Amino acid sequence: VLAKLQAIVQLACEQRSIQLQLVSAVQWRAALEWPRLKRAEAKAKAIATVEELYGIVTNDDEAEALLLGKVYLGDYV
Repeated sequence: VLAKLQAIVQLACEQRSIQLQLVSAVQWRAALEWPRLKRAEAKAKAIATVEELYGIVTNDDEAEALLLGKVYLGDYV
């Protein structure tokens, strides 16, 4: 499902001449200099990192979205 959604977004952006950059989980986690972790471990680390940085409790998707945003903005942890 995610791959299909990405393809739809990519096509829509191309049709409108909008620049799109897809970043995989492996890429943004590497930017944070995290070791290669199993999926569940990486999600738990994301939750803990966000709680440490911001003092808020999130679910795994929210935590990863916040950290991906930090990496995109060049504000590495």
